[in-house]
Amino acid sequence: RRTKSAVSKMAGNGIIASEGPFWLRQRRMMQQGFTPQRMQGYANVVVDCASEMLGHWPAEGTLEVAREMSSLSLKFICKAMFQFNISGVQAYDWADAAEVLSESVVEELAAMIPIPDWMPIPAKRRKRHARMVLEKAMRTIIEERRRSGVDRGDMLSALIAAEDVEGDGTKMNDQQILDECLTLLHAGYDSTAAGMTWCWYLLAQHPEIQQRAAAEAEQVLQNNQATYTDYDQLQFVRQVIQE
Repeated sequence: RRTKSAVSKMAGNGIIASEGPFWLRQRRMMQQGFTPQRMQGYANVVVDCASEMLGHWPAEGTLEVAREMSSLSLKFICKAMFQFNISGVQAYDWADAAEVLSESVVEELAAMIPIPDWMPIPAKRRKRHARMVLEKAMRTIIEERRRSGVDRGDMLSALIAAEDVEGDGTKMNDQQILDECLTLLHAGYDSTAAGMTWCWYLLAQHPEIQQRAAAEAEQVLQNNQATYTDYDQLQFVRQVIQE
């Protein structure tokens, strides 16, 4: 119950915090955003964002990998979810807000006595501000997409168009779309960034594994950009990621 409460304060009544028939309804509709065609589009976004990042990396020197992976993760989540190119000050604002909300969940789960969000203390003020930053930006994007009526191949388009065809035939309202977008942002951004960071750290500790993974990628990709169809052939790379 405490976990559900902490998550719902961060991302509303999204699929992670919902239960019962409502969860099943949301699960059916959100699945429509993970069709093979849309997954291909998401994969292309990941490759494009990674290529852009690598193009800015220096040939020599050191990098703060955790920060780079956080930036990369946020960029392709925003692009895949909203077809939204995030950069500059806004990228830092979103990243800071997402980090504050993620940390708040951990802190609330660890606390012996949870502190209400309305308390006028610095931590709660930061949390309220972080939620406001993300909600305001996402509401604007959702409203603009509603007006345009264009399916851009992203998750937001899928959520707007999704119908509960196996249930009551209804669609999501803007509040539910917002909650699901916040859920996907937090679930995809923080865990992906952390996973990639630890992956590079462990590969650096095991150069023989790093060389084998690189050799497989070179063999499969043949100096071409990766595509969604290459995924099944990169068996050793997949094992590294899964480990």
